[in-house]
Amino acid sequence: MTATGTIFEGYRLLRELGGGWLGQVYAAQNLDGAQVSALRVVAPELTAQPQFMLQFRRLFEKWRRLAHPGILTPGELMERDHRAYYGMTLAQSGSVRQLLQAQAREGHFLDLLIAVDIARQAAGALAAAHDANLMHGDLKPENLLLTPARAILGRQAYGVLVSDFGVGELQAYTHGTHDRLIVTTPAYMSPEQCRGVRSEVRSDLYALGVILYELLTNLVPFETRDLADAVDKHQHVAPIPPGQIRVDIPQDLEEVVLTCLAKDPQYRYRDAHDLENALQAVLSGLLPQGPRPTVVLPDIPEPPAPRIEPLADRTPWPRLQICDEGGQLLRVEPLRADTATLGRAPGNTIVLEHAGVSRHHLNIGVEGGGVFVTDLGSTNGTTLGREPLEPRARTPWPDGGILRVEPFWLRLQPPQRVVQQARIGVLVEDSAIDLKPGEARLLRVQLANTGRTVDHFRLEVEGIPETWVHNLYHEVQLNPGMTSETTLKVLVPREPGSHAATYPVKVLARSRENPAEFGFAPMDWMVLPFTETRLELTPRRRSAWRRTHYDLRLTNVSNVPITYSPAVGDDEGHVFLQSPWDMMRIPPTGDLRNIVPVRAILHNYWLRLREGVGKVRVEALPQDVTVQPGGQFEHRLQVRLPIRWIASPRPRTLRIHPRPDRGQDHADTVSLLHLPVIPLWLLPLLLILAILFVWWLLQVPTIVSVSADPQQPPAGKPFTLNFETRGTSRILVKPWNKTLYSGRGKLLIPQGITEPTEVQVIAYGRVKTAQTVLTLTPRLPAPVVKRFSVTPENITSGQSATLRWEVANVREVTLDPFGTQPAKGELKQKITADTTFRLSAQGGGQNVTQTRDVKVLPPGIDLFQVTPQQAAAGQSVTLRWRVLNASTVTLDPVGTVAASGTLQQKVTQDQTYTLRAQVGDKTVSRSASVKLLAPVVELFQVTPENARAGDTVTLRWKVANASNVTIDPLGTVPAQGEKQVVAQTNTAYRLSASNGQSSTEASSAVSVSARPPQVTAFTATPRKPRSGQPVTLTWQTRDAASAELAGLGGTLALPPSGSTTVTAPAQSAQLTLTARSSDGATAAQSLALPVLPPAPKPQAAVPPRPKPAQPQPAQSQSVQPQPAPKPAPVPAPVPAAQPKPAPAPTPAPTPRPVAAAPSPAPVPRIVAFRASPASVQRGQPVTLSWDTRGVEQVKLLPLNRKFPPHGSVRLTPGSSTTYILLAGSVRASQPVQVRAVPAAAQAAPPRPAPAPRPEPAAIPAVPASPSPASPAPRPPVAAPTPPAPAPRIVTFSAAPAQVPAGGEVTLRWNVENARRVFISGLGQVDAAGSATRTLRRDTQFTLRASRPGAASTQQSVLVQVADQPSGTGRLSGNWQHPFGRLHLNVRGDTVEGTFSNVRTGDEGRIHGTLSPSTGGSYSLSAQVDVPGKTGENLSFLVVFSSDANTFSGFYSARQAKERWCGWRSGTTWSGRC
Repeated sequence: MTATGTIFEGYRLLRELGGGWLGQVYAAQNLDGAQVSALRVVAPELTAQPQFMLQFRRLFEKWRRLAHPGILTPGELMERDHRAYYGMTLAQSGSVRQLLQAQAREGHFLDLLIAVDIARQAAGALAAAHDANLMHGDLKPENLLLTPARAILGRQAYGVLVSDFGVGELQAYTHGTHDRLIVTTPAYMSPEQCRGVRSEVRSDLYALGVILYELLTNLVPFETRDLADAVDKHQHVAPIPPGQIRVDIPQDLEEVVLTCLAKDPQYRYRDAHDLENALQAVLSGLLPQGPRPTVVLPDIPEPPAPRIEPLADRTPWPRLQICDEGGQLLRVEPLRADTATLGRAPGNTIVLEHAGVSRHHLNIGVEGGGVFVTDLGSTNGTTLGREPLEPRARTPWPDGGILRVEPFWLRLQPPQRVVQQARIGVLVEDSAIDLKPGEARLLRVQLANTGRTVDHFRLEVEGIPETWVHNLYHEVQLNPGMTSETTLKVLVPREPGSHAATYPVKVLARSRENPAEFGFAPMDWMVLPFTETRLELTPRRRSAWRRTHYDLRLTNVSNVPITYSPAVGDDEGHVFLQSPWDMMRIPPTGDLRNIVPVRAILHNYWLRLREGVGKVRVEALPQDVTVQPGGQFEHRLQVRLPIRWIASPRPRTLRIHPRPDRGQDHADTVSLLHLPVIPLWLLPLLLILAILFVWWLLQVPTIVSVSADPQQPPAGKPFTLNFETRGTSRILVKPWNKTLYSGRGKLLIPQGITEPTEVQVIAYGRVKTAQTVLTLTPRLPAPVVKRFSVTPENITSGQSATLRWEVANVREVTLDPFGTQPAKGELKQKITADTTFRLSAQGGGQNVTQTRDVKVLPPGIDLFQVTPQQAAAGQSVTLRWRVLNASTVTLDPVGTVAASGTLQQKVTQDQTYTLRAQVGDKTVSRSASVKLLAPVVELFQVTPENARAGDTVTLRWKVANASNVTIDPLGTVPAQGEKQVVAQTNTAYRLSASNGQSSTEASSAVSVSARPPQVTAFTATPRKPRSGQPVTLTWQTRDAASAELAGLGGTLALPPSGSTTVTAPAQSAQLTLTARSSDGATAAQSLALPVLPPAPKPQAAVPPRPKPAQPQPAQSQSVQPQPAPKPAPVPAPVPAAQPKPAPAPTPAPTPRPVAAAPSPAPVPRIVAFRASPASVQRGQPVTLSWDTRGVEQVKLLPLNRKFPPHGSVRLTPGSSTTYILLAGSVRASQPVQVRAVPAAAQAAPPRPAPAPRPEPAAIPAVPASPSPASPAPRPPVAAPTPPAPAPRIVTFSAAPAQVPAGGEVTLRWNVENARRVFISGLGQVDAAGSATRTLRRDTQFTLRASRPGAASTQQSVLVQVADQPSGTGRLSGNWQHPFGRLHLNVRGDTVEGTFSNVRTGDEGRIHGTLSPSTGGSYSLSAQVDVPGKTGENLSFLVVFSSDANTFSGFYSARQAKERWCGWRSGTTWSGRC
């Protein structure tokens, strides 16, 4: 808590206004001005909670945006040094809570108009807040602030300001409740808040209904002890209708209150607008309506009264039966109050809607068990029993009497008569007692229980105010047949309201068990009179010399009426000056001359003149003024004093006597200081003033100076007279008879003088005069040059000038160089150089000379410009010029040109143009330059930057301001274009642009990697040969320069594709075919060759088999396949003869190993580079393994680390990454996909095994032919070449199958037995591989595999592009910038990815945070971590465009910052970075 009186953030805290859980509120004065406002200081324990302050700022801004005259708008929320505060308008009239407390102290209800108007204004403010989707949630009288407003029908009205919107929701937040479960004051909680359900705006209407109930009745609907009691009553107890507490509440107002207090929100008003309209309707009904005149009904005889049946039920109060013209009962109105009004106006107790009924027709009073009626001066009158009632006359209304209020009949139903029960006895000691106000008296009362049961009796007293008896309503317990005595303490207050009279009193004893049973004892209580008068005179002291007044106030504080006859006296009452005529006495004898006392009469009048002797006169006071108890009598005493001319002040005393007719007469006095007209101390001062006046009057006037200006005035010309005098009242100047009333000044003589003149100046004093004379002589006129001009004053050389002159007061003048000329004339002169003309005139003793100059205009360049000032080589520029007053104009380097014109010039270099203008010996010049724009390379790129040998790459370039553009090694090219070239080797393209004066260069490179060799086919025929049997090997490779065969006891050099025949070895072998490319890369494929045992030896001789052909050494280019030997035909079997031993079989020849060629220089190549596994779940490790040749170490990106040529590394990637292995100038890539959620691995279908070839049937042994003429065996015939196998697509997939716009998709494929593989969108590709592409729309990729001599096959995959995300996810993907690439992976506001810089070869990881920017875009602040370069502080701050296709900002490295931009991969950006 901050102490008042201290200085807080520019405010002085004056006093504390209130507080709560949110903080204290002070009345504070701004130190910058005098304005006093309310200042709320938020509690420190709340400002220390960041989440609370976040919610508080949100609700506070919604509150500030509310614009309604009934809503207290706060100032700006200020937060300094962990303190928060805000200012508000200070309510001048407090709050509704303070208004209710004031009404409770005064003991009466708030006016209905004011209460309804306060609730109506609050409902309007709630309606505006609810329209803005802001609920108050904590509405109570403390939050309704009041300001002064215009009175309503003479009643003090207020303006309402509703404050603290949203505080309830904030308080709920601190209590940990859910949204809009408001924590509020228990007395104003709605039933739904008590149940803990989600609050709605109609909860505010319930709270406002409670406040309106309290404004009308000074009570809340439910008196509660604690929170549990409040929760129970708000949900289950019905409120007492306010009309039962306050009888003047209209029915429609009571319905409004009870509707607001409905337990179910759906039965309340729909919204605050409906409640405001309902309160406005009630307010309109309470206000007096426009004067609608009462219709005067025709004067016809009154019909007989109808018969109206009495009411059967009984009530303790009288009732009115209201019937129509025919006696039909309309309604019954009870008379519960002591008085009621009847009329047409809505404000009456009983309203009769008819034009013949006056607005205020009758007054009905209930007093002492009787009913009295008074006609209030109605238009059509009132009759009772066919007798008209006198206007304003109080008339008894008998029970059952019928009253006529045309056209209605009203019957009085008498009240219920309660019969006293006899079982309760009451006895007092004296039936009549005297009571003296201010003195207590004890009254003994004896009670008797004559009934049969035990009962408690409560004492009551009727007929007097309850405050007179101090111990009423206490109970006495009595058993049957017993009596008891109790005492009542009676104390009549000593005040005017305790009227002196005899009061009929009933002392009652009422049964507690049956309150309708009671017993009583009648008494007469006489209140004795007491008298007391209070006299007040203001002011207590006056001072005057003639008239004054005092205010008299008499207050009757007794309990009986008093008649006053006030009187006034002074302190000179004992002095009485007789009239002089009263002094005349006629003596019985003597001289009659002494009858009239002349001397005494004169002395008396002298005293009156000098001293003002006489009485103080007071106007007559009213007499016999009767003042009722508690009343007042006020009167102004007018006092007139006698005049005292010369004297000193004299004090007097006036005494006022009230002179009451009863009681004591207590006088009071006031002081009066009688002032003289002329005090004695003023006489010396007046004498001094008189002497000074005489001295001043007799002073002699003095003329100080008189002069003329000029001293010798020109003849006939005006001049001025200057004069200075002292002690003069006026000045007369002759001979012009001018009168001046100033002692110092000037006088203008407009006509001047033409001859010597004497000027006489006469100064008049108060009594005496003085004069002087001044002689003036006129001066002759000097020559006057009326005209002397040369036109034109500025002239072109050779042009003529005109001179004009006119001189007054002379006959001739001298004009140089023309000599003497008449006084007026005109001449023309040709001008070739600057000339001065001089005019001289002499006369009147003066010589007048004037000169005029003629200038020859110098040459001037009005315009000289070159547009544009910067141009490209070969572009034309425009020269514009305009020259004035020149005889010769030269433009370098063009030559002589016209005085104005336009010229086109082609620019080949920086050029300065000079324009010279000359006239006579004057020359001016001006220069203008045109700069040749430097050539700018706007675009120069090679796509793709990484390609395979034989791929087509595209060069795109765009150059501005260049006349010559060359690309090495393409040669000269146009300024803009693109070209496709076939990439064979790593190539750096250099673009040179020149404009003939300066040049610029740009470079871009393509990295070409050789295609790895592939073994596409490797077969053996037959598949299972026998040992020694010929075997035909057929193979095919791609991108290979040579092949090697191993597994037959050595290495056999083979061409890239072909076939050869070898002899099957003695046992099964593993054949390996290795394909080698020109850069040393190899690919191998193995073939298992199962070998069967040789065939069994035949029983008969078999012709010798021809010797199989030996395999030839491999050629340098290719090897022709050797035909397999044809098997000899098998002759028909013949009967066996004498067997001969079979010749020994010839062993199968062993292939000779080929001598290895000399080993070439090691060539870098990557034997293997794989990732295991290639797809993992986030957080799982991946093992990268590699095997290289021809290098000492390799580099792995993006790790940017070096490793041995053979090895592996285990790492955990954070996102999908493509790893690149660099071995010298050779690179290989391996993508690793990181999945967000685990997915079931789908195993690739197993490759179907080839159908087994049938083994060749064994050739049976045949016996040798017995005939010597058997034919010689034929050479073996070569087996036919099998047909080419059809291409087969093993795998072809795209991952993922759905990507966002701008996302990447990876294609993987594996094709067998194909010579050509083509993929749409990629072109011709290898038989196996992968590729990554960026997609912006749905794309279908089709793979076609073909081979000569076989049918082609194809397969398609579809990749769908998801709709553009609306959040930060749309920023994910690949981006390009002027010196590298970015890959961003966005999750919420967290960004990760990779960064590459082709300038330095650096690659690093990105870690950053996104934040919203203007226009729906985002800004990214990120750090780049490059391994080994932690001190370079690489970072960038960029803002993405609203379409998420470009970004721009700053890139920082090594404490240096540069502007930076980028664009999404697959798009271009026309802007410059």
